[in-house]
Amino acid sequence: MKKSEFIQIFNQEKALKLEIQRCRYCLGNVSLLKGKENNIRCTKKICRKSDILIKNEIFNNSPLLQEKIVEAVYMLLLGTKKTDITNLTDVSLKVIRKILIYLGKIAKENLNKKKIGGNKVIVEIDESKFGKRKYNRGHRVNGTWIIGGVERTTERKIFLAAIEKRNRKNINSIIEKNIIQGSIIYTDCWRGYSDLQKKFVHNTVNHSIGFKNHLTGVHTNTIEGTWFAIKSFIKKNNFSGRYLEYYLNLFVYFRNEGNNAYRALIKRLINYFFLFSFIFFCSISKGKKKII
Repeated sequence: MKKSEFIQIFNQEKALKLEIQRCRYCLGNVSLLKGKENNIRCTKKICRKSDILIKNEIFNNSPLLQEKIVEAVYMLLLGTKKTDITNLTDVSLKVIRKILIYLGKIAKENLNKKKIGGNKVIVEIDESKFGKRKYNRGHRVNGTWIIGGVERTTERKIFLAAIEKRNRKNINSIIEKNIIQGSIIYTDCWRGYSDLQKKFVHNTVNHSIGFKNHLTGVHTNTIEGTWFAIKSFIKKNNFSGRYLEYYLNLFVYFRNEGNNAYRALIKRLINYFFLFSFIFFCSISKGKKKII
């Protein structure tokens, strides 16, 4: 989605929210004050009291800052580095991190209890370690193990989950939580997958022989290729730490929800702006307003 389209949807949803907004003093209709993006006034002659549409320090009388916040959200969804967003929008890392956490939570809420797979649907499963070599030397990678599964369908729906301990019990628990029972599962021959045939149709490919079982046609090339897309979206500096989960949630959300994901997320974001206040503060830095 282009940035102009994203901003247009945001403004449309904001306008819809304004239509149902009521004066907090008399419950009358309200309208935006002329030349103001965030100030409203009751339309009743006996009231005519003014108020703030979105109540937080950022949006109060600051339409330019509102633009920058929306732009920062858009860039986060593209996978732009947080430091780059700061440099391009003047929105501080503190604010960007708060936005990322909230977006990740929205994504997780929408994904809960939504399993992938189904009758005669093939799901390829694999694990990958998200991290980097210590001092950029040697083969050992320090980081977090992620297990993922992708449908072999046109939608390519996916699940991703971090693994605290990479063992059979945890692997089976995650798979049962995220894949519909009876689905066809393709994996490599790692022994951690050996119990899957109890609840799924399980086929394997031996990667020590080749990337494809030429007798059965089984391979896991789809999920192997998906790892590259995921790591390109998340960037190396987020492979470990508290923000990895939120990036994983966003990647899965946009892959699984398709074209409806942007509008659904913006609606939630608008609701957040109206119902809760961002705990943001403005400071003056070198004569220029900067959101911190």
